Amino acid sequence: MSRAHRAILRSLPLLALLCTFSTLEAAKKKSLLIESEPPGARIEANGTYLGTTPYVWKIGNHAFNPNKRWAGSKRLSVPIVLTLSKEGYLDRSVEITGPPLEWRSLNGLNRFIYYLITSTKFSVTLVKADAAAILGRNPYRGDKETGQTQSLAAHGDALTTEEVVRRALPSIVVVESNAGQGSGFVVMTDGVVVTNKHVVKASPQVTVRTNEGKRLMSSAVFTHPDRDLAIIKLVDSQLPPLKLADPAGLDVGSEVIAIGAPSDLQNTVTKGIISAFRQSAEAGVLMQTDAAINSGNSGGPLLNRYGEVVGVNTLKLTGHEGLGFAISVAELGQMMEKYLGQAPAFSEVQELGGPLVEMLVEFTSDPAGAEIYIDGDFQGSTPSRLSLPEGTYLIKVVRPGFQPWERRLKITQGNSPTVHALLTVEQH
Repeated sequence: MSRAHRAILRSLPLLALLCTFSTLEAAKKKSLLIESEPPGARIEANGTYLGTTPYVWKIGNHAFNPNKRWAGSKRLSVPIVLTLSKEGYLDRSVEITGPPLEWRSLNGLNRFIYYLITSTKFSVTLVKADAAAILGRNPYRGDKETGQTQSLAAHGDALTTEEVVRRALPSIVVVESNAGQGSGFVVMTDGVVVTNKHVVKASPQVTVRTNEGKRLMSSAVFTHPDRDLAIIKLVDSQLPPLKLADPAGLDVGSEVIAIGAPSDLQNTVTKGIISAFRQSAEAGVLMQTDAAINSGNSGGPLLNRYGEVVGVNTLKLTGHEGLGFAISVAELGQMMEKYLGQAPAFSEVQELGGPLVEMLVEFTSDPAGAEIYIDGDFQGSTPSRLSLPEGTYLIKVVRPGFQPWERRLKITQGNSPTVHALLTVEQH
């Protein structure tokens, strides 16, 4: 056998090893599907163009399941925000990574903050730009041409921007859920937080991070069936609430301040004016503003010059400067009345204390993660603790693949019942 042949034979194990390594490297990538309705939307990830929907993004396995053992392992060091845009539609930004995680070495000397992508498929529905018909003025002002002047006079002197921010920050939080993270703010003294529905999505439980870095767990999550609004009840909270402004107290040209946590940059403040009011079948009454609203600002408050909430930041028209949108505080007031049993008078939120209602009912199911309906209205997912006044209610617990569980529940003063739904698999 020649020397050349012997060299080739000696190299075969190394070649096999290299081939195996290449195969393993290829297998370490996952496919992330990005869809939109309608299709054909342009996709950017943290400002970098990817392609158009539907799009399959091949991304390293470390973005889903990182190696937690070694300091040199690959990790996502920043959250990933997808921005979808299509001509004639409002742009949508979606954060596809979850809350920040921490890696520490065994000796405690090395520490990293990293992020994980929460799913292998993301579907985004775009809203037509012309679906939000422009309104010439604030629809809640009616025929009161002097309504804004009277409202402002009742407040006295406006606050400086610095003072508005200083007073508001203790009430503003970061909301962390299975869908990613966004912003939120406290509206009642016993731990009621407002955010966007797309921030919490179908998460049965979320975590709220306060201005001081403390994490609080939710006891229940309510989502609006039509609007991009959600209400979170915290297990234990002493956070101060923000006041809600009179919806009739501002108009086009009114100064506003947006606070939130874009890209996890907590307590980011931007300032602008109300540019227009728009009416949308999907979103209700929207306030258009030139205050910068970026991904992560979603669910944060839009404030007036007196530190009162005039809207809930929800989306922006990416690619165009000065086109952000917030849901009117009037829509929020209606949701609070429906889901919490009472809506505080505007600008009087801080005067309300004590429990929202009288009795606390614990809802569980086997398996967990089922939807809870009370008198036909969705109230959250199991497990949850919900407050209900005295009365008789029709309780329905629903989970796909299982037969609906339905009972009547009578609540009397002084008792706090537990509802446990044992679900049965559907027979086909």
